[in-house]
Amino acid sequence: LPVDPLSDDPPVDSCPECGNDEFVPENDVFDTWATSSLTPLINAGWDWDEESEEFTMEHPEIYPMDLRPQGHDIISFWLFHTVIKCYEHTGEVPFDTTMINGMVLDENREKMSKSKGNVVDPDAVLDEYPVDAARFWAAGSAIGDDLPYQEKGLRAGEKLIRKLWNASKLVDSLAPESVDRPDDLAALDRWLLAELDAEIEAATDLLADREFSKARDGLRTFFWNTFCDDYLEIAKQRLDEGGDRSAVYTLRTAHKRFLKLFAPLLAHVTEELYRDMYDADGSVHQAAWPEPLGIDADSAGGTAAMAVVGALRKYKSDQQLPLNAELSAIEVYGPIDGFEDDIRGVMHVNELTVLDSEPEIESVITDISLDYSKVGPEYGSRVPDLEDGIEAGEYDLADDELHVAGEELGPDFFAVERERRYAGAGEMLEAGDAIVIVGDA
Repeated sequence: LPVDPLSDDPPVDSCPECGNDEFVPENDVFDTWATSSLTPLINAGWDWDEESEEFTMEHPEIYPMDLRPQGHDIISFWLFHTVIKCYEHTGEVPFDTTMINGMVLDENREKMSKSKGNVVDPDAVLDEYPVDAARFWAAGSAIGDDLPYQEKGLRAGEKLIRKLWNASKLVDSLAPESVDRPDDLAALDRWLLAELDAEIEAATDLLADREFSKARDGLRTFFWNTFCDDYLEIAKQRLDEGGDRSAVYTLRTAHKRFLKLFAPLLAHVTEELYRDMYDADGSVHQAAWPEPLGIDADSAGGTAAMAVVGALRKYKSDQQLPLNAELSAIEVYGPIDGFEDDIRGVMHVNELTVLDSEPEIESVITDISLDYSKVGPEYGSRVPDLEDGIEAGEYDLADDELHVAGEELGPDFFAVERERRYAGAGEMLEAGDAIVIVGDA
């Protein structure tokens, strides 16, 4: 390619079907990529200038382009033609990078086809779901991978839109006006902003590498779990108790940065919220991409404190207690210095004690399972005796061996399950690297 039938000789001397050696060239050939292959030049306003008698560009700043996104089905057509034609006209390749996206398949990962009756009408989808939900779903595939149409992905996007909207309205009600950064940011506020710095760096690197799905999922997880479920509840408690400039600054700063981070994915809702809360005449899509603030924080301490809050929240749920139910006393072993008040406030703890040493915890064997694919051939009729000995607790573990029913089983023949149990008063909760003891009511 390309082939001009008016001037190029046929690739064969005779027709392989009928043997005829007289060929008549087709004289009505139209290159269907003739115009589309010039789209980079057309966008730049490339045209013939009568006065200068040469081609000029109205917008030379956008040629060459940075990126050409396209499907893998037209690499040999659109991509090939565009590179060749633009280079022939200008002596420059039309873009620095080509991003090859996959195709949307049906729910069974089959190619959509009218004849199969499995085509999903985009207009019908957008009648039911917000366009931002579709953008969120579409960002869920890796570059070059095909993406099956799944409504659960659209529903997930819709839920995130609702979560962002509700969280934004809560932030606006708690902190309606921005404040300057206080000199004495609270430890938890420093931690949240430092963790958000790390998320910004990760998302920026992933987007630069076109890893949209990983950036999307990481950002959603941090916003939903860390900001909304953990920090926002704590900040609300602090602000309900009175003015807290540190919490106000952190809420507004973090929220504004979330809108900018979500803007490529949720383009419309972020624009509405940004104009409503920050700049009525501006656009989130023209605002500067967030840069890390460089705030020092106790990362381990904040992470441990949030893990403690999560463990206590689960404890209350398991006990069928309301989240605002008071806990008389808890003990925590872990690096939570400086975060005690936040834990006490949000989880309604009357007395919190930080332990200097780890509580007495013993490792208890809860199950010993035999690998019958090895035990059967080796011990045959003795297997029931082994099982009875284990069931009765008449065994010993020594040097990775199991001594039971007069036999010694090597470590490849069995597996041991253990559970950490607290021997003292109260109930032990594991919270990441921290340990929480909930006192008896």
